[in-house]
This record gives sequence, C-alpha cells and structure tokens, in this order.
Amino acid sequence: MLSSLLTYASKPWSILCLLLHRLTIIFPRRLRPAHNLSHHELHPTAYLDAVRGFAAWIVYNGHIFNHKPYQPTAWPQKLFFDGIAMVDLFFVISGFALSFSILGAVHRGNTSKAYDSLASSVFRRYIRLYLPTAFATFVGMLVIASGLGIYIPGERDTVVPQPTFLGNLWFWVKDTAYASNPFVYVVSWYRKGKDGTRSYYAAQLWTIPVEFQGSMIVFAFCAAVCKMKPWARTLTMWVGMAACFWWQTMYGGLFLAGMWLADRRQWRAAQESKVAILPTDVSRVRSTAVSEATPLAVIEEESNEKDEEGKDTPYADDDDTTRSDSFTIEEPQITPRPSRWQTWLAHLSKTSRNSPNTPQPTLARQIIHQIPSILLFFISLYILTAGPTFIDSKSPFPFNLIAHTVPPTYTHPALQHWPTSLGSILCIYSLESSPLLRRPFESSFAQFIGELSFGIYAMHITVRWILWERAMLKWTRMYFGKLEGRFWPFVPAYLVMTFATIWAAEGFRRVDGWCVWLSKWLKEKCFAG
Repeated sequence: MLSSLLTYASKPWSILCLLLHRLTIIFPRRLRPAHNLSHHELHPTAYLDAVRGFAAWIVYNGHIFNHKPYQPTAWPQKLFFDGIAMVDLFFVISGFALSFSILGAVHRGNTSKAYDSLASSVFRRYIRLYLPTAFATFVGMLVIASGLGIYIPGERDTVVPQPTFLGNLWFWVKDTAYASNPFVYVVSWYRKGKDGTRSYYAAQLWTIPVEFQGSMIVFAFCAAVCKMKPWARTLTMWVGMAACFWWQTMYGGLFLAGMWLADRRQWRAAQESKVAILPTDVSRVRSTAVSEATPLAVIEEESNEKDEEGKDTPYADDDDTTRSDSFTIEEPQITPRPSRWQTWLAHLSKTSRNSPNTPQPTLARQIIHQIPSILLFFISLYILTAGPTFIDSKSPFPFNLIAHTVPPTYTHPALQHWPTSLGSILCIYSLESSPLLRRPFESSFAQFIGELSFGIYAMHITVRWILWERAMLKWTRMYFGKLEGRFWPFVPAYLVMTFATIWAAEGFRRVDGWCVWLSKWLKEKCFAG
C-alpha cells in the first residue's frame, strides 16, 4: 500500500488533479465539474421554488445597494432591487406551497390523509423556521465577536459587540430567545426599533414570525375547509382573504391567496384526471397520466412529509431534487441529449393529458392562447415594483386608480403594501396560467437558485458585513472614483459579493437540510400512528 502511494505521489500531474478535486468541495454543487449529470423530474411546484429564489436575490440586491451611491428609481431597473415588494411575493408562494399537498388529498376525497399531512406540517413548522434562523444568527454573532465583520449601528438601535466572547455568546442566547417568540405581534411590513420580531444579528429575518403566523392561518383554514364542497371552500377562502385585507392583516390575505391558487391548481388537475380516465382502458390511461407527471398523480404518490420547499429530505450532496415514487426508475442509457431549444419547444408542444384521440392545438396556437397570461405577468411586475412608496390619487397611472381601491381602514404604513399585494397575487396567478412563463423557472440554474432561496435570504447580511462595507465599497471608490448614480463600477465587487453569498447560502442549505431531518425524526418519535 505504501509503495502504491509513493508511486502515485511521484506523478506531479496526479497530485495536482487530486488537489483540484479536493478543492471543489468548497464550491456550491452546481459550480463543481460533472455534477448533476443525471436527469431529474421536477415536482409540480418546482417553479415556485425558483421564483422564491430570485425574489431572495432581489432582496439581496436591495440590501447591497440600499443607502449607497447607486439607487435605481426607474422601472424596469427598480424591478431588480425592490426587496420590499418581494416579501409580499414570499407570502403568496408560502401559502401555495404549504397547502398544495393537503388540498391535493382533499380533491382526491382522502380527508384522512389530508389531516395526517396537516398534523405533520403543524408539528414541524416551528422547527423548520426558527432552528435554521438560530443558526444564521449564531454565524452572525461569530462574525461580529471575532471582528471579521463590520457591524453597522445605524441599522439597529443598539450596538451589539460585547467586550468578551462569552459576553457575545450570552447576548446571542438572549437575543435568540427574544426573537423566537411565535406569539409576538406581527404586521406585514418592517418596523424599526426593538419589536420582538427579529434578531440583532439578522434584521432581514423579521419575516420569520410573520411566516409562522401566516402558516398557522393557512393550516387553520385547511382544517376548516377539508370537508367542504368546492364552491364552499372557495367562498370561505375569499371571505377570509377579504377580512384579512380589510383589517390590515395583509400577510394573512396573501397566504390565503396562495392557498386559493393551490386549490385552483388541484381542482384543474382533478378535472384533467377525470377526463383522461376512459372506461375502456383505465389501466393504460392511468399509467400514461402518471408517467406524464400531472400534479394530481405526483402528489398522490408522494409522501405526506413534503415541506414547503418541496424537498423535505435529509441533506444529501448528490441528491438535490425531489423525485416522486410514481416514476419507474430504469437502468440509465446513454443517448444523445437534445439541445435546450429542442427540449423547450418539445415541452411547449407536448400533448395534453386528455384522450389521445382529441386533436391537439399547434405550438403557435398555444402561444397565442397564453398571450393574456403573459401580458398579465408583465402588468403584475409593473404594479409590484414600479409604484411610488405611498400611492394616492395624484400618483401616475395605474397607481392613481389603485389608490381608489385602498380599504378605508388602512393606516399610513399599510398603504405601501397595497399595490405590492395586488401585484404579487397577479404575478403567481399569471405564472399558474401559462406553461410558457413557467419554463424559465424550471431550468437547472433557476432550480439551483430556488434551492438556495432561504440561504441567500438568511446569510447575505452576514456576508455583507464581512466583504461589502469592509472591502468592496472602499476598493470600488479607490479604483473608480465618484460612484453617485453609476452602476457599472460596482459590477466587479458585486460579482465577488454574489459568489460569496451563494457559497454561504450553500452551507446554510446543508444545515437547513438537517433541520428538516430533525423535525421529521421528532415527528416520528412523538406521533402515535
């Protein structure tokens, strides 16, 4: 064995290759050579994961350039920096993802399975949200205590650094306990000052208590509507949405809007499944429906334990997507891979799940049918990000019209989120209505960003403390001079900062995966059946 090692070590090229191979461990998975060459089937809500990932990226952009020399104010540049609007989009996506599998069981008439899934989700939700948050704030504490990062006192009303490491550790323990209160009073917007919703080490995580309470609203409505008729279920959700928006509980209305969109998706899948099943050939059509991965078929075979990200499994570095048990896994065969354009066009022109004898529309006709959804998508993005901070009757069109729809119960802070709430609901509605719009969010890169969404959101402020204020801004001013109103001088520093944030988000994803595993393990130990 020793001789073989000496022989191997005598080859400099082999040693270099070995070192390079080991160094790739520090990079995110999809930036490594030859990673993820195997084909994966996407779960039905995979595109929402990607939308959430890009929304987290926009929040990151907003925090990087907030109160800095470059602040975009014109649309569409503002679309890529408006983190406030993206928070409302988070809430709609969460409501959709949390209720999707539960409502799928309801539409199949399996209320027992729906309640089992509901009980599991309620039990694990606190752990899923607050345990990864505690890890993110712990890393922030280490960065501040070690002096590696520059804490910005202007962002909070109390200076965090303590004179000793034990002092910093004890401060973090108290801060974590303070910020982990699930019963704290929350609103749909960021509030300055010490309000109990966020940690000193990660102010952007003020949304975690809002997410938790919004989740409980969704779960309560799921329990209430499980045995209702479809029309009664829809009416109940709409009444709940109206009540939430009227009384300024806008996050609750956004969560319920996502739940309604999920119910609409499952209803359509159920109708397609009924049309596809013919009395003369039930087994063949059922097999075909499963192989084409309709939302109903996928959810019917998947475990109840799928979390809101759609990937509720322990972290495994070589398994980063959800694969349904409804697919038959065969021996891999080496076949020529089609180009991206061929795959994209084939997906758009894929025959529907109706009877094989039904004439199918051409690709051009499908695109024409999706034009209204595409237009609605761009309108929703404009409403979501282009408006002034507070709208009124003197605002530019269409915000002057939207101002007349604001409920009279709204106070000043809520006015900022009325157009963004409408825009976020319309955005997800348009994506749900158009396979063409969903395709970019189902690409490999988009799915990668979707997997890192929580990590990007949780870790970018810590990375900013280490790199942006300490080095990147100083370096940019040194080499590019005056920066006011200029974007391109920031590009080199922004690329370095973005890579570091993705790297940190990948590490966070691994920890988050083990938090998922822990929540499932505790559930299995505590549940009776």
